[in-house]
Amino acid sequence: MTPKRIYQKAFDRWIPNEKSTWTFQVFQKYNNELEKNIWAFFPTSKKIYKNLGENSAKWTDKVESHFEFTEKKNELYNDLQEWSNSYKQFDNWVNLNIIMSISANFETYLASVISLALKSNPGIIFGASKMVDGITILKNGAPTKLNFEDEVIKCTKGDWSSRITSFEKIFGEAPELLTKNVSSLEQIRKLRNKVGHSFGRDIEEAREHAIKKFIPTETISRDRTLKYQSLLWSIAKSIDVFLLENHIGTYQALNFYHTLYQEMRKDVHPSMRAVKLKTEVGRTGVQPADKVFYKSLVNYYENL
Repeated sequence: MTPKRIYQKAFDRWIPNEKSTWTFQVFQKYNNELEKNIWAFFPTSKKIYKNLGENSAKWTDKVESHFEFTEKKNELYNDLQEWSNSYKQFDNWVNLNIIMSISANFETYLASVISLALKSNPGIIFGASKMVDGITILKNGAPTKLNFEDEVIKCTKGDWSSRITSFEKIFGEAPELLTKNVSSLEQIRKLRNKVGHSFGRDIEEAREHAIKKFIPTETISRDRTLKYQSLLWSIAKSIDVFLLENHIGTYQALNFYHTLYQEMRKDVHPSMRAVKLKTEVGRTGVQPADKVFYKSLVNYYENL
């Protein structure tokens, strides 16, 4: 395994030493896990129909002629055509649930990174960006007051026009990629709600019980599913860069040290604590910096 490159960069509270937040790195790990699951399934459909063709299958064939079933589940289908129709519906259901998963992952990330930015730069709420360091409050003040639940909710609930407006009110602006894709984000939000609340069907119609009516499931192509996945990743990345460079800086490493500091020996030279910090950060799997960076970080924190 190739060792991670150690960045040699001077410590500056408001200049990040990494290309992404730790929050985004977690988001990306979940995204990669889903990606593996997706592509473990997608190729099977083409292979199944190819095998049926090679075996001269006919739509009128009994399904047990081509597939094995347990508990007489083959009786669910009159013939191979009916099985194929159900398989295609399942394939669509997989696409819908991919939308559900990527949307949930994206919104979890969004809530986390906005909260992180506000805790780092709480003065932004009062038009005094970077006038108060959130680490100072965390160390010497009242950490419980670093609660921005209302602001986070405004940016993560409701339609996307209102979310983006709230984001801009808090941070002054929003990444262009976010503001230019309101329509697509709305489509994703509505699809997610249908999957999550009404079994992939129109919510209002699904809740109408005055008449007996079977409502068809929403359909979404594989291409559009993958397009939405790529779009949410790109938007998350643009938000991450914007908040990291303008409001977070080195807050995460400082916050990490704040937690470690409570259990560290205070009767040794600060450089010893810096070595310990560097070691512990390395164990998290994030991009490590050089020892000069950590010595400066320790000095900054301990002199607040």
